[in-house]
Amino acid sequence: MRLTAEQQKQFFAMRKALDGFVAKIVDSPAEINENPAAIRIWKPGVFALNDVRQHRGVPYKCVQAHDSTANPGWTPDAVPALWMQYHGTTIETARPWVAPTGAHDMYKAGEFMIWTDGAVYRCVEDTTFTPWAYPAAWEVM
Repeated sequence: MRLTAEQQKQFFAMRKALDGFVAKIVDSPAEINENPAAIRIWKPGVFALNDVRQHRGVPYKCVQAHDSTANPGWTPDAVPALWMQYHGTTIETARPWVAPTGAHDMYKAGEFMIWTDGAVYRCVEDTTFTPWAYPAAWEVM
């Protein structure tokens, strides 16, 4: 499915609303205890494997335990060896394409993404390739 400019605008507005609804963003351990579904905002610190943080409105999962206290530039979007951006699991949660850096953040069958042409694609087999490099791994919705 190819989206018109107006449909893309509506889609991203809906996506933003859903992101706010799905997980309340908090920054205090007390709030995390009160709302286990909450996603804490990223700031430098000590992270364990599978910790989840939100950075610039995007949820990330820690894929390598590390301490970024002395390295504040190790943000989730800057160091993909440490963090993996979550992929959309529905058309509504599709996020713009992010090139995988390895097996830990490859697109899995059933995940969705928005390609550079504005179309939403569903992954039909695990892959690190784009729809143009390996079309058999993707289907346009």
